[in-house]
Amino acid sequence: MQHVQFEIVFDDPSCFLIRDIGFRDQYITIANDAEFVVEFLLQSNILKPEQRLEYIDSEGQRAQILHQHGRFAGFAPAEVADGGL
Repeated sequence: MQHVQFEIVFDDPSCFLIRDIGFRDQYITIANDAEFVVEFLLQSNILKPEQRLEYIDSEGQRAQILHQHGRFAGFAPAEVADGGL
């Protein structure tokens, strides 16, 4: 399988939101490739270290990917209700 495929949905100083767009039979999901997602976004200077990173999975559920010191640090509930920005 290939690394996750995602698109940027929302980007402001406090929150960065991405959505899973890959086909599950071809690509790893955001949740299963979270370490890569965090590393890629931070090293590419797309995600700022102080931004909250949230994602919408392939089933439309929203959650947060925690990151500290440039690394994946776990998951948490999204700070905004599913679907809202």
